[in-house]
Amino acid sequence: MTKSVVKKKSLDIKKPLPAVTGVVRHSIEVDQMNTNNLSEQPIELNSPDFLIGDVVVLTKECRTFKSNDLFEVKNKTLTSLWTIKSEKHLILVSSKEIRTATVAELNAKRRLTKAEQALAEVS
Repeated sequence: MTKSVVKKKSLDIKKPLPAVTGVVRHSIEVDQMNTNNLSEQPIELNSPDFLIGDVVVLTKECRTFKSNDLFEVKNKTLTSLWTIKSEKHLILVSSKEIRTATVAELNAKRRLTKAEQALAEVS
């Protein structure tokens, strides 16, 4: 090997590697978390996201339809609208009108009242 080849190889070894981009992104996320409480973070970070096949129940925010049935998420139609289906009903609801069913509700095969839910949590 010639001196110029050896010199070139040693220069290549000393070059710094490119910076990892994840470090910069992490510091931005940490800064945001330090300045905002969880409840103050942008809506897209707090929005509930359901998967097709999830079992859900209607919440009290659902004013147009009352049912204690368990529903299965069938489809997401728009940004926050979901098609859900029970044995008797197929309805379109907003994300605010449903929540994931609890284990106690899955066992009971229906939506529980607040009192029943509290009792199920202690037993």
